[in-house]
Amino acid sequence: MRVTAATVGLVVAAAAVVGACSRTDATAVARAPTGAVIVSRVARGVVVLPEPADRFPVGSVVVRVDPDGAETRLSAGLGAAGAPVVHHDGTRVLFIGRRTNSDPFSVFECLADGSDVHEIVRHETDCVRADYLPDGRIVYAASLVSPSPLDGVTHGAALFVADGNGGPGVRITFGAGLDTDPAVLSDGRIVFSSWRPGTGRFGLFTVHPDGTGYAPFHLVAGHALLPQQATTGDVLFTLLDDTGLQRMSADWDAPMRPAVAAEESAGVALVPRRRPQGHLSSVRADRAFGTLLCVDARSRGNDAAQRARLTVFGHSEPLGVVPLEPDGSFMARVPADTPLVIELLDAAGAVVAKERGPIWVRSNEVRVCTTCHDDVEDGPPNRRPAAVLIDPVDLTAGGQ
Repeated sequence: MRVTAATVGLVVAAAAVVGACSRTDATAVARAPTGAVIVSRVARGVVVLPEPADRFPVGSVVVRVDPDGAETRLSAGLGAAGAPVVHHDGTRVLFIGRRTNSDPFSVFECLADGSDVHEIVRHETDCVRADYLPDGRIVYAASLVSPSPLDGVTHGAALFVADGNGGPGVRITFGAGLDTDPAVLSDGRIVFSSWRPGTGRFGLFTVHPDGTGYAPFHLVAGHALLPQQATTGDVLFTLLDDTGLQRMSADWDAPMRPAVAAEESAGVALVPRRRPQGHLSSVRADRAFGTLLCVDARSRGNDAAQRARLTVFGHSEPLGVVPLEPDGSFMARVPADTPLVIELLDAAGAVVAKERGPIWVRSNEVRVCTTCHDDVEDGPPNRRPAAVLIDPVDLTAGGQ
């Protein structure tokens, strides 16, 4: 299936629902009745990814629905709002919104009773979706100035992390140019939807809050969008394929197994939940490179592979070629924050395998992959790769 935004509109479910959270303010908690849920009401039935003006048309609102049916508008004062998320302490709600049509979509926050509505992230372009990190920072997706790699979508998108004090954040994803819809998992990782040029689809991927550890989480024969962790730990997402839209659930313990159908929900209880785990970062701003280590590029039937060729995504000239060690391993120093495409070559220089989408390393990151087309459920062989016994091939200056 070749799907583009122009041909199918990349529609996603209009009712964006969220997890639970809020500020430790006893007054605010008292004003939010037990059993209340937070829901998003969109002004029309379907929305288009990833243009926020289409996802949240004028008149879209975020409301709190109490058990007696009473509603409180949380996005008061905004012309359009949606994609609400509840803080893990159960007292605050963040959402995407804007006051007027001339404003960019920003990240707003309020208390659970609807008071204290204020802007916590303002990006130079439109924000798409956001979530709370364990340390209080905000991870969000925002449009890029550069064009989208997908036909029919105006702008690309990437993930950013901000301190939540009203300003813009720092970019943390550097893939094919269309990363969106982040959601923070209980173990502190961020799950998000990412478009892969090798398949032409959105899959679910994870990354640490500093942008390291990028890895596939769940890939489907369609588009996997709007991920959100359920109370069971499993990850819910919206599947878009030839049959339409369906809410699905990926198994937390075996995420690469086929997903199963999940029930739609009109909201999530406004109650506290366990704080997600934190993550220690090794990123260093003073280093413009990272290290890529492949444990065995020849596994999965790539026995003829002799070298690995690394190229910046979208470029024709490679950074360089790295020889494989006798055990199939290789290690290279590569530019940080740069989307890289890896191809395996045989002795004659023919391509025997190619990564389905670009990967990246952050500054000072040592990224380890088991093999080509790495699987999140694969374990590396129990041996020391020969490539770690020699210096990495330096590709930061154009390659060797």
